Amino acid sequence: MEFDKSYVVSSLWEIPGQRYTRFLKRVEASNLPKTLAILGCSDGTYVVPAAKRGFDVLAIDTDELALFGGVTNLAGNDVKVLGLEHRLEQIGLRDRGVIVHDDCFLYNRDRIFSAVFTSGSIHYQENSAYPLEYIVEKMQSYVAPGGLLLMEYVNRSEEDNDPSRHFV
Repeated sequence: MEFDKSYVVSSLWEIPGQRYTRFLKRVEASNLPKTLAILGCSDGTYVVPAAKRGFDVLAIDTDELALFGGVTNLAGNDVKVLGLEHRLEQIGLRDRGVIVHDDCFLYNRDRIFSAVFTSGSIHYQENSAYPLEYIVEKMQSYVAPGGLLLMEYVNRSEEDNDPSRHFV
């Protein structure tokens, strides 16, 4: 597939930190299968590195633009976003990710995973409808016995939480 070179190819978010890399290494060092669910995956900041390491990834998010691409307005400028699906295709790893456009708390999945990761998705406004106990239980329900769960809560500035800074 030929991609329009005017699209933003890399993630619009910063690269994953060492905590995430250590998390993947813990799964790799275990006897667990390399399966990972990323809840609130956005445009794949965390999906792509895991896929490159050989993980089979469930990437789930409610943001259709982040998953499948299109045009959005960021800071007053129209930006073409490639989207996770096309990013994985472009690097030859589309077969490593199952991409789901859904709410991870409502999604009716048919499997559990050796590892589950979320970064910053807990604090989004739409998730405030759920009690924290419910959020934790639902995320834990994705994890296989003996598996690992890493939930990063990102305490961002008010400017970072401005909806116009995210895909809308």
